[in-house]
Amino acid sequence: MMQMTAENCLHVPILDQGPSTKLAKQLSFADWWNEPIFENRLGKKLSRMNLTFSLRSKDGGSHFDAELPSSPYLEMKNEGLGFVFHDGSENPPKPIQNAHLATMRQIAFELERTILPYL
Repeated sequence: MMQMTAENCLHVPILDQGPSTKLAKQLSFADWWNEPIFENRLGKKLSRMNLTFSLRSKDGGSHFDAELPSSPYLEMKNEGLGFVFHDGSENPPKPIQNAHLATMRQIAFELERTILPYL
């Protein structure tokens, strides 16, 4: 989902504002964790596990790598999901940021909602 103002546009998590979870297919944890959630234009895929581990291990979680290796995660972080925002001025369009953070927040929400009944 995207949030727009006159000056900016950001990816935001859907949380429980999306389709009914009653219609969602139930997956095992392993299938959910490893299911591709993003595919770049070269066909490289990013799963929930890949995104979580990239944030945790390379981009400020346990440490920060000044130079991240090229990956679908880096593309998602820097270029969004391929959408651009143009404010109508003479400035060039900008990639819509935050896709990686909004997606991580959605992953946390899905996990919390799934395990909450068992706590």
